[in-house]
Amino acid sequence: MMRILLAAWLLLCGPGGALAQPVAATDDRGNAIELARPAQRVIALGPHLTELVFAAGGGDRVAGVIRYSDYPEAARALPVVGDAFALNLERIAQLKPDLVVVWHSGIAQRQREQLRALGVPVFESEIRRVADIARTLTRLGTLLGTRATADAAAKRCCGAGRHSRRATPGARRCACSTSSGTSR
Repeated sequence: MMRILLAAWLLLCGPGGALAQPVAATDDRGNAIELARPAQRVIALGPHLTELVFAAGGGDRVAGVIRYSDYPEAARALPVVGDAFALNLERIAQLKPDLVVVWHSGIAQRQREQLRALGVPVFESEIRRVADIARTLTRLGTLLGTRATADAAAKRCCGAGRHSRRATPGARRCACSTSSGTSR
């Protein structure tokens, strides 16, 4: 009986449950992103954005990525929906995302418009400073319903950023640091 009650509670109140609350955040372009519930199927259109979605606690919700999204290791197994030059909009539509995260400078305006024409909310990220990484993490955490995990990652990231400039022995690698990708 207890297992049935627990299963019912998880079904109704879990991240994708019927009682899930609406979430909202503003992206780096000032667009308000409002979702009826936390995002369950995310497409990340930038290798660094894939890392950030994973770091924010949404790795199990990533449905598709852009080429060269190879970190963390689990990202290598995800469907590739394009690269910096072309997106496979048909494949993106087939994956039924409820959120697409794009790098504003890395995706052409025409492609962003085509994504919006699919009826999918598009979160535009434009990270220019280390502090922007933490802000993006917390916003993604809001949209994913994983704010506690995202806040912790943002805190580690900011702390690691301070340490990395001084080459402190034993300093932890930032959970959301970027590195050059490798081809698949």
